[in-house]
Amino acid sequence: MAKKRKKLGEILQEWGTVNESQIEQALGIAKGTGKRIGEALVEVGICKEEDIAKALAAQFDMEYIDLSAKEVVDRIDLSLMPDDLVKKHLILPLGKSGGKLKLVIYDPMDLELLDLLRFRLNSVTSDSSANMPAGPPLEADSSRKPLIADFGAIAVSIS
Repeated sequence: MAKKRKKLGEILQEWGTVNESQIEQALGIAKGTGKRIGEALVEVGICKEEDIAKALAAQFDMEYIDLSAKEVVDRIDLSLMPDDLVKKHLILPLGKSGGKLKLVIYDPMDLELLDLLRFRLNSVTSDSSANMPAGPPLEADSSRKPLIADFGAIAVSIS
């Protein structure tokens, strides 16, 4: 049986980042503008982008990664990807390990981009984890899939 995923607002509420009325306010804005609740929370100044990225990491059982960390920045290798993909889709290659290319993409739910990557790189995406440093409130755990916070992005492995 599939595990029911918590909603973003529930996670932020559990952490004490937001309260019920702030969630309702953000839901109203999101519904009226077609934005996601996380975008609405940031837009009105209730949350920081980092809060949303950490909550998304928790929601999707991924590891939160801070791209401003020197050890992560040092792993970015732009020579592993065609320039047009990097620029057009905001993709960063984190390196190659075990025959798999680890990429940072902007939106982990962008299925069109994942399909494009499979086609352009002549490969398939994998959900294997990368060993990256994690930031609070999540602990470093190699079983988690990495989420790159500054982009609100996920690192996917391409083999």
